[in-house]
Amino acid sequence: MYKVTLIEPNQVTTRDHNGFVLGSIRPNVPLHTQPLVAASLRERTNLDLDVQIYNPTIHNAEQETQYKTTEDYGSRTLTHFMRGDSLDSSRFQEALDADIVGITANFTERANVAFAIAKEAKKINPEVKIIYGGSDAVHRKTLYLTHGNGDIIVPKDSEIVGPEVVRAILLRDSLERIAGITYREGDTLREIRGTSAQYGKNKMQDVPIPALDLVANEIPLWTMDHEGPFPEGISGPISYFEMSRGCHNSCGFCTSASIPYSFMTSEQVEERLEEFTKYGIKTLNIIDDNLLTRLLVPQGRDNLLATFSVLEEQGVRWSFGNGLQYSLFRQSDGILDEEVIQAVFSGAYCLYVPLEDPVDMRYKKLSGNPHQQLTGDISDLFKRNTEIIKAIAETGIKRMTFGFIVGYPEETKERLSRVQKTLEDLKDELFCVNPRLEILFMPQLHMPLPGTADYRAIQTNGTMNFSLDEHPELVQFALSTYNPAFVDDRLQLIENLNDRNTLDEWVNGIYPKGIVSNQKGDSA
Repeated sequence: MYKVTLIEPNQVTTRDHNGFVLGSIRPNVPLHTQPLVAASLRERTNLDLDVQIYNPTIHNAEQETQYKTTEDYGSRTLTHFMRGDSLDSSRFQEALDADIVGITANFTERANVAFAIAKEAKKINPEVKIIYGGSDAVHRKTLYLTHGNGDIIVPKDSEIVGPEVVRAILLRDSLERIAGITYREGDTLREIRGTSAQYGKNKMQDVPIPALDLVANEIPLWTMDHEGPFPEGISGPISYFEMSRGCHNSCGFCTSASIPYSFMTSEQVEERLEEFTKYGIKTLNIIDDNLLTRLLVPQGRDNLLATFSVLEEQGVRWSFGNGLQYSLFRQSDGILDEEVIQAVFSGAYCLYVPLEDPVDMRYKKLSGNPHQQLTGDISDLFKRNTEIIKAIAETGIKRMTFGFIVGYPEETKERLSRVQKTLEDLKDELFCVNPRLEILFMPQLHMPLPGTADYRAIQTNGTMNFSLDEHPELVQFALSTYNPAFVDDRLQLIENLNDRNTLDEWVNGIYPKGIVSNQKGDSA
């Protein structure tokens, strides 16, 4: 029997010299990638595999192991910690003693942690093969295959290609026939172009039901929503739930821009829900790249309505961790699609609202349906979007978290002031239509994620002042690779748009609840 260990690298906690947390701490969020890949390995390799899943962050969740310091970050010194089990723990050592170690490398900020894990695995077993998957590894292949001690990088949707790679490694077959992978052959890096023949027209319909039995002991610990503590009446365990991938937009900050859109049938969704229910999971964090792209494809609207009918019938509750392109709730004729809004939010308790840029409206996704002819200036467009957001609030949803981007290379105090005024007005309007709503404003500093158009542009024009190879930990929404002063601008916006208590909780590592309206309709 061959042992394959799938690892989600430790989360990173970054503190400044005052001990303030500059980022988010989410130790009890669920796993997503590894159970999918594990199920695929079981079903498609036809080999006797001992597949194990290891999530070091959720064990010893309060433990922090310092591993790096960033000096002279403006007026700050930053210290970076691995959260959870340390590499020398018996649990970590046992997990790394394997024939193959698969490491998920989605987040740039965790790159050094992933590299340390691979190095330790090679130390324990020099013959081990390290397979990297995930967005950051795919877009920084050379770094992961050299400095990162990797042997092979699989493309996105690795639950499809992964079994081919694992089977080839263990049976000592050639890798050169597996399309989409990059691998190290001695001192040479080889990239196999093309698309795996296993991909169907609709890739999501090839995705297996996750192997939840491999994480059954961990599931009771999945008690944290992506956007903070559960509102009243909602409880864990919670799990990520993905029904579609890809997006029709090409926003410069997003790594999903290159992924063709595909989605599951409502029957597949029902089948997955039945499996989740077996493990006591009745709360879902829906993480589709752009769920509402379905409204733009043939039969997509009917599929969307059927899918959320299934969710409601199964009695689950859900939040939207990646947000929704809310502008698509307006149809091509300009009329709000009330039926879809009611269906999508029939059992929703929280929505992350990606406002992105509410004052200059520089992203096409904010303009809504691409078949709709829009007239008027930018302020008119945001007013039209505000109507949609208010319609969502009127459904009785419990909490809305508003994410928006500041700290662009060309950021100005004047723009920050306009952003604040626009969102203060939005807050007042929402409290008028839903006085019980919790609202949390969470500004995010612009991040040049590897693989995005923004990253490529910045590499060309040289506006990034910190190398991502040397300082991957700076690729967090709370930090800037352009100007450290933006960190203070962001913290000030958190206080101004929420309150002082929200800021105090955030910098002390507590994900805050949203602010609420008082009886006069003003924010508390």
